[in-house]
Amino acid sequence: MSILSKNPLFPAVLLTAVICGAAIFLIGMPGEAIGDSGPVPAAVEPAYASGDESLIQDLIDRIERLEGELNRVQNSSQEPQMMAMLEGFKSEIEEFRENQSSQKTSMESPSADDSPVVSTEAEFPVEDSMSTVIHEQVFSFESLVVPEALVLIQGSDAGHPIFVEVLDRHGNWVEVYTENSPSGQPTSETWIECPGAPMTESVRVFVEGGSGVEAVAAENDESLYWSSFSD
Repeated sequence: MSILSKNPLFPAVLLTAVICGAAIFLIGMPGEAIGDSGPVPAAVEPAYASGDESLIQDLIDRIERLEGELNRVQNSSQEPQMMAMLEGFKSEIEEFRENQSSQKTSMESPSADDSPVVSTEAEFPVEDSMSTVIHEQVFSFESLVVPEALVLIQGSDAGHPIFVEVLDRHGNWVEVYTENSPSGQPTSETWIECPGAPMTESVRVFVEGGSGVEAVAAENDESLYWSSFSD
């Protein structure tokens, strides 16, 4: 020890050891305090952290300057004891930096309690809309008629006509109108052109929504023939 104390670089090395020890001691204090006394209250933790931050930053600046000096001394010195001390100090500096980096990462990472809660569709199920009612009705005329157009009369609660058929004389239903995707506001009176429709005495209508059709008329040569009843 007497030989080392005579070395002109010994004071710088000793100062480095003191700074490294102080830095490692400060880094270790928060973890021990938290482990012994429980979590730091939210109101106290910011002030505590800000108080140590300037001191730790000052130590980091000094260590960086001393580390450059140590590298220079290590390159010029050939004494085995001095070389061993310098290696030990450099190891402590690296350990200090790793601890400092780990603490910053843990402080910046969001905790599980702060993570945003993602609501799944199962937690908030979307209510299924009510199925639209389809009204199927058959209207009959007192006599046979060849319709050039059909008039559907609905009340104030009107729906969308989506399918209309007429019954020919052979007992077959013949389609004269279809609308798979109705749009717009339904009206109480709907005219359906059906040129070429067969002679019939019955009309079958399908209406989506509303309360259904109240009456049907067949138009031929500018005359209207009203249905007598409906099924």
